[in-house]
Amino acid sequence: MKKRLLSTLLILCLVTALFSGFSVTASADNETIQHTLQRGETVIGVCKTLGVDFYANYKWITETNKITNYGNLKPGMVLTLPKPGTRPSLNPAAKPSEKPSTPAPNPGGNVTPGNSTGLKLLGQDFVSSYLITHIMQRGETVSGVCNSLGINFTANSAAIQKINNIQNYNKIYVGRAILLPSVSAPASGSCIAVVAHKVVSGDAMYNICNSYGIDYSSNLKMMQSLNNRNDNLANIKVGQIIYLPVPTVITPGGGNSGNSGNGGNGGNAGGSVQPSQPGGNSGNSGNAGNTNPSDGKTYKISALTTNHGSYEVQVGGKRVNEAKSGTTVSVVATPAWDHQLGYITVTSGGKNIPVSNGQFVMPTGNVKVSVTFVSKDEYKVLRDVTSNGQFSCLVNGTAIDKAAAGQKVTIKAEPKYGYELDSVSVIIDTNHGVSVNPNDNSFIMPDEDVTVRVSFKRAAAHKITANAPAEGGYYEVRINGRVVSEANSGETVRVVAVPDKNSGYKFAGTTVKTVSGRDIPVNGGKFIMPEEDIIINVKFDKNVYTVNTQQASNGTLSIDKSKASAGDTVNVTATPNKGYELVSITVNGNAISGTSFTMPVGDATVSATFKASSYNINNTSIASKVSVDKSSATMGETVTISVDPDTSEKVKNVSVFYGTTYISTTTVAENSKYTFVMPAENVEVYVSFETVPAAPAE
Repeated sequence: MKKRLLSTLLILCLVTALFSGFSVTASADNETIQHTLQRGETVIGVCKTLGVDFYANYKWITETNKITNYGNLKPGMVLTLPKPGTRPSLNPAAKPSEKPSTPAPNPGGNVTPGNSTGLKLLGQDFVSSYLITHIMQRGETVSGVCNSLGINFTANSAAIQKINNIQNYNKIYVGRAILLPSVSAPASGSCIAVVAHKVVSGDAMYNICNSYGIDYSSNLKMMQSLNNRNDNLANIKVGQIIYLPVPTVITPGGGNSGNSGNGGNGGNAGGSVQPSQPGGNSGNSGNAGNTNPSDGKTYKISALTTNHGSYEVQVGGKRVNEAKSGTTVSVVATPAWDHQLGYITVTSGGKNIPVSNGQFVMPTGNVKVSVTFVSKDEYKVLRDVTSNGQFSCLVNGTAIDKAAAGQKVTIKAEPKYGYELDSVSVIIDTNHGVSVNPNDNSFIMPDEDVTVRVSFKRAAAHKITANAPAEGGYYEVRINGRVVSEANSGETVRVVAVPDKNSGYKFAGTTVKTVSGRDIPVNGGKFIMPEEDIIINVKFDKNVYTVNTQQASNGTLSIDKSKASAGDTVNVTATPNKGYELVSITVNGNAISGTSFTMPVGDATVSATFKASSYNINNTSIASKVSVDKSSATMGETVTISVDPDTSEKVKNVSVFYGTTYISTTTVAENSKYTFVMPAENVEVYVSFETVPAAPAE
């Protein structure tokens, strides 16, 4: 029967192709068909004509035909396509751990859609929204595609641009694959589930990604976009919500294969891609949904009564009052002529179930459905001027300045960094107002104009612990010149460091860390206060100064170090030349005692003074006959010896010596004066005489 049905479908496709100019051929494996691309045709258009699910088979078609750019396909190319109603496996010859030989193009260059066959959520994780792939066709615009798919382009323009790395919406080529946000999964085919993961102790981004089968490196840019961060996401804290792009395949009949896909929060109303915490608005219903997986059981649906219109609860176009968990349920509303649909609310066990485009996924429990219709008459929603933040008024996720009576209006407040929401009020006149739901800051629009007022206040102050430096100075923590010990997040804090210059210290740096260990950047002594307590440390270092020597004559001078800090000991060696002696050693002109000194604050210049030494002259001759002109002399001085012998004597020998060394003398006047040059030693002078022979008698 199955083969007959497939044969019938193939014949219908061939007949259709014959009359429309198509060229379709059945392949030998009887599982695929071939089509020759004609001028003006697109792959998605061919698939639509032949009844082939392009989106469900997108990755298979791309790999099988080795397509790298859907906008550059040439007429005459033979396309291999799966038979209508089939979904062939992707690269069956490859091992499970291998990647396909020709991967599909990156949607926007960030994420490669996967071929996952199941989505298993960890712990308390839930699907916050979906990203679906669309191939741009000739004449299409992103805003037009969003409108046709029921996606609020205005609310999501910035997010779509960031996720797909779109530089200019007017320069998107035909065939480009783009990712679009949706609060509901497609009926079938591949998509990306944006999974909200709550960080637990021991988590690391790489391991979290591995748990969901996604590659950390190739998906980093996408995760940065989803989490509105620019870092590598290594710094995560317990309890923090991290959004992950998890490839999955949706099977017909509701939910993704291997899981019900009905978990949690669908993002902001109107299909905003911005992931939201449990408790935020989702589509029409608002608030977090039931995250329990499908158990295959059937549960009751109670349709509450309404006014100004009617509605039915349907599954597959048939009215129902019960449905199996995991089934997609539609709420078909028909308002009275003078009213319009306001909002649909579905609850189970006291929790709101996400509703998108009039549909919800049946949870594991009985549900109550209510539909509110509102008047078509609209009234003004005026916004009062505020400071330290901004806010907008939303109906089903779209910013509005007027609303119909009975519509639910949600106030979205966005405080400046360092501020938090203080109060929200909705005023009719000086004596009347409208009650605001504190859980989601929403109100029901009355049948008259209102003014919305939102105020912001400083966020709670955080403690500043300023650790005292070990040495070398002190510092103060100031805000606008005032010394503080706490600050509000977002405030500019200045650290004023004062080194002890008299002791030779200098400022070496400031470090600021949060109590959780995160480093806070400090520029020019200033930093921005984070949203937690901090610890400040300031370091002072000793200055290092230069030690110079000023060489003097008649000796040498050296020091044991050329660099020193204040308080260090510097040793000096002063060596006089022969015949000289040290007079003094000075540092910066001041004489020191001994041969070492304590380094002052600042550079130092060391000098030494030497003088010639004086040596003794000992005259051991007969004093009445021999005299020396000086009793001592310095090395090199000329010394004169005067001799006055008796008339009967003459000088026999003049000796000048030290130890066994004799110094030569020079005769100045015969037998009268002699000179010598003083050595660098004490010397002795000795003159001996001999008798002059008497003259012979005549």
